[in-house]
Amino acid sequence: MSYHYDYTGTTSSSGASSEKVADQARAIEDVQLTVEKLRITVSAMWDLMQEQGITKPQLYAKIDDVIKKDLEDPYSLDFRICPKCNRKITEQSKTPFRGTCLFCGTQMMFYPFDEESREAAKAAEASANNPAPAPAAEPEAYDPLQDLGF
Repeated sequence: MSYHYDYTGTTSSSGASSEKVADQARAIEDVQLTVEKLRITVSAMWDLMQEQGITKPQLYAKIDDVIKKDLEDPYSLDFRICPKCNRKITEQSKTPFRGTCLFCGTQMMFYPFDEESREAAKAAEASANNPAPAPAAEPEAYDPLQDLGF
């Protein structure tokens, strides 16, 4: 059995390293499989769209619209507002399309084209960050005689 030193200065068995390589290879294969499934799905969807009369220029225009929308706010995180405690819930990377509230445990679905929930969450955040101004008090009546010292 061979040994090597990693950057922390501890020794590890080459068996452990080969296990890590094998795990990474499996992860890459999973990603490749997912990409291939998506490619097939998109191809089937395009075929259905063409059967419904959608043209390439229409598709390209929609792609341009989506890219433009994404560029308007590239750093925004997708979140929803928890229905129980009104805190933010973000989608979890380990469980796509799902999020769990860190405060109360409520679970929510993050459907990919649910613009209404996304806009409602952004509106709620905007109103929380910018509370409505308090109504202005009536100004006191100005008495010029007080300024003149009478």
